[in-house]
Amino acid sequence: MEVLPYELSIILWLPILASPITYVVGKNSRNAARWLAIIVSLLDLILALHLTLAFDMSKTAELQFVEYYNWIPTAGISYIIGVDGFSLIMVLLSTILSLAAVIASNHIHDSEHLYYALFLLLETSLIGVFVSFDLFLFYVFWELVLVPMYFLIAIWGGPRRKYAAIKFFIYTHVGSVIMLVSFFYIYWVFGANTGTFTFNLLQLIGRTPLNGTTYSVSQFIQLSLQIYLFIALFIGFGIKVPIVPFHTWLPDAHVEAPGPISVILAGVLLKMGGYGILRIAIPMFPEAASYLSWYIAIIGVINMFYAGFVAMWQLDLKRLIAYSSIS
Repeated sequence: MEVLPYELSIILWLPILASPITYVVGKNSRNAARWLAIIVSLLDLILALHLTLAFDMSKTAELQFVEYYNWIPTAGISYIIGVDGFSLIMVLLSTILSLAAVIASNHIHDSEHLYYALFLLLETSLIGVFVSFDLFLFYVFWELVLVPMYFLIAIWGGPRRKYAAIKFFIYTHVGSVIMLVSFFYIYWVFGANTGTFTFNLLQLIGRTPLNGTTYSVSQFIQLSLQIYLFIALFIGFGIKVPIVPFHTWLPDAHVEAPGPISVILAGVLLKMGGYGILRIAIPMFPEAASYLSWYIAIIGVINMFYAGFVAMWQLDLKRLIAYSSIS
């Protein structure tokens, strides 16, 4: 099946391009913002389904529908997007739940135009995380998720919405800073040893060659330092999973967020952390991941049982869902 030119980019950028239009149009018409957001989310879902049908299922491990442009060549920053079987599922999940959440937002009556504009910005940010294969581009979308999510909780949330929004922002931003420092160190080490400074994830993990030679950043870093870098990335991504003891932001955010935003929070946003570990941390430092595998398993078991038992004692449905998500 043929795909449209730049179809993946259309899926990625359509919501954010419609966001300011939704804001302006929604100021003059009560229902215009809602219906525009529904139409845009529906179009995004249709395009994602079309992309899924066109995807070669015999090559799920390969990157397909790749779009590559040199964004800032002097800094080694590129616009690289694509999907393999893993990221395609996440894009499909994001578009399905985004449409469901927009439809379920019919109870939002205060500043509807701003709500739906922020929601469309959030949709692009989430999709961007799952299709980016340049670390800098990935980080831009990763951080961009924080902005609309913060305001969606802080403005339309429950009685303790501001506390929950600030806590969410601080926890996840700390993780982002740890991740960013790790990214820049990886960037510097790879460039210092190959002569080419790049944020291209595929080249950093050795999936595509650089100037005819295949490198991997892990070959330039001794195992002891790889372990520290892997732990840093694991914590940075793990805060978003979230892993115990960095989980306390989630129950508050889940309870105070509007219902449709809780759907996105539990259904998509929490998946970003696990996606980052599997997409970046493990392929970047496979030896360190193998060395720490038992510790990771222990953390997983602690998460599962601790959060599971806490969930059993919850009387609030949202808080129960939050702890079951951690489990």
